[in-house]
Amino acid sequence: MNHENPGTKTLLLNGSSGSTGLVNLIESFKKLGPSFGLNISAYIPSFSELINRPISIKEYPLVAQKLNHLDAEKIVVFGGRRTALVLEEVIPDVKKSIGLVPVTVENDLWACERSLGFSSAVEFAFRNYQDRDIYHNDQSDILILEIAGHESGFLVLETGMALGAQTLVFPENPETADMIAKKYKIFRQKSSDGKISRFLVVVNEGISPGRSFDLAENLRKAHGLNPEVVIIAPMQRHCHANAEDVLLAAKYSAKCCEYLSQGKSGFMVGYSNGKFNAVDVTSVAQELKKPALGLLRLARELYC
Repeated sequence: MNHENPGTKTLLLNGSSGSTGLVNLIESFKKLGPSFGLNISAYIPSFSELINRPISIKEYPLVAQKLNHLDAEKIVVFGGRRTALVLEEVIPDVKKSIGLVPVTVENDLWACERSLGFSSAVEFAFRNYQDRDIYHNDQSDILILEIAGHESGFLVLETGMALGAQTLVFPENPETADMIAKKYKIFRQKSSDGKISRFLVVVNEGISPGRSFDLAENLRKAHGLNPEVVIIAPMQRHCHANAEDVLLAAKYSAKCCEYLSQGKSGFMVGYSNGKFNAVDVTSVAQELKKPALGLLRLARELYC
């Protein structure tokens, strides 16, 4: 490579709340960038570090100002739908090329079948549940497993199906304590040998993590049950990437480099029907992807 012309300065900025797959993604950009005329010159671990204060709507003008002053011509941002909402507001005021790579365990980005981190988060929950005795003691009637997921139920749905959960609670499938208690009663009645397996409820954390404790308290007070709560959401956001996400990191970084080298800006690297494409960030921010109802029906038929 010509050292006098190292390529267009390109900066990486993490807008994601987690770190799953980031190491692989950063390494892929560093290795692939020069092939597309990009010099990966720096990495900023968060929007908060960029502006030296917590990120909020009122700070968006400052974010745009800071991005304009960065010593880079192109900026690659990692993140999910919340990051897309930030970019939707600041991109019109930023005089640099910006691309978004879908990095979120929630998998809630429209035009993206699989975001980086999602597969690893599902596998982490599955292996953690299989390997740890804490989930299989006989001290409680019900285990409530709270996993990552703010506004969408993709992670709950696929994790719950993998674990064979009896009840799934997420925005598209709300379940009350009364509904869960009724299902638990039926679950006990179906036991033919008198040996009761543990009743598993998988819940998304929602906007305020710890909501499972409220659900558990309602089950205790109103129905006399003895539920246990285990929260693994923070660990899912920072677990090691599995093989699928390592490969996905390479593919997303290659496509993002390609689009930036073509002069594209204000895009997210989308992936659907086996094909990558550059999707307008505004359309990504405005539409929340929701799980297919057919998958939910399948989960109910199999386990609930």
